Amino acid sequence: MTTSVPPFLVGLDPPQIAGYIGAALISSFQLPQIYKSWKTRSTADVSIYMLWALIIAGMCMIYYGISISSKQIIVGNVLCTTQAFVLLYLVHLYRHVRK
Repeated sequence: MTTSVPPFLVGLDPPQIAGYIGAALISSFQLPQIYKSWKTRSTADVSIYMLWALIIAGMCMIYYGISISSKQIIVGNVLCTTQAFVLLYLVHLYRHVRK
C-alpha cells in the first residue's frame, strides 16, 4: 500500500513538516486582531509596545533563521513581522481619525 504525499511535502522529513505547520499556525495568530481592527476601525485595545516588541523579536528571528538557513523560521517570522507592521499601521491610522 502506497500513500499519496502532496507534492510540496516530497523530500521533507517530519521535523521540517512540523516546522512549516508551526510557522503557519504562529503566523495566523494576529489575523483575528487585524480583521477586528479593520472592521471596527478601532485599535483602542491594541498595545503599541507589544507590536514593537513583536517587530523587534521577529527581525531578530529572521536574522537567526538566515544565519542557520532555516526556511521555517524565516517564513514564519516574516509573516508575523509583516502582520505586526500591518497592525501598527492600523493603530496609526485609526488613532488619528477624528470622531
